[in-house]
Amino acid sequence: MISCEGIMSDNDTIKPARATESEQREDEEHLRQVDLDSGPDYIQQTEGAKEHKQKEEVADVNSFLEGHRQRKFSYRRDLAEYGNKLLPEVLDKGWEGKFLPTDGTPVNLYDRRFDTKEGVILFLKFGKEVYVRAVQLSMMAEVDSNAIRVLCEQAENTIDSKKGILLSDKKPNGVDKTKGGIYLN
Repeated sequence: MISCEGIMSDNDTIKPARATESEQREDEEHLRQVDLDSGPDYIQQTEGAKEHKQKEEVADVNSFLEGHRQRKFSYRRDLAEYGNKLLPEVLDKGWEGKFLPTDGTPVNLYDRRFDTKEGVILFLKFGKEVYVRAVQLSMMAEVDSNAIRVLCEQAENTIDSKKGILLSDKKPNGVDKTKGGIYLN
């Protein structure tokens, strides 16, 4: 027996688990069937049933895992749809844009190939120029929906920058644009 602390003493013994009466009856029936003339057929049937049961269990696990993977992708797809609903408010004439969910495989869009990670990508196109921005999701709805709204704001800033109406793009009277922002001369 195992003591309360989980440490075995020298006097403790490990006893084998006892089979229930129904398990004993099943075992006895199995041995009786094996001893009959039709024993090999019985073994083949029972082993075939065991293999079939194991295959069903594996199929159930695979189905569960596939469903989990698809739910994760549907989450990304739903966030991309949310972004696509917000995007028309931002796009100006001549601009195309699209949010796409990604699973880490390369994406071909606008005759270009883009390597991706799991997440959501925003594509903007104006003429032949393509702008790409992406987020990797945290799987927390509040954080991820905010990330999609930030991508929309960044899309709006990209469009405004292309039009030349952002303060950071102008250089009037001693204001210069830098990588980190603007500074006064």
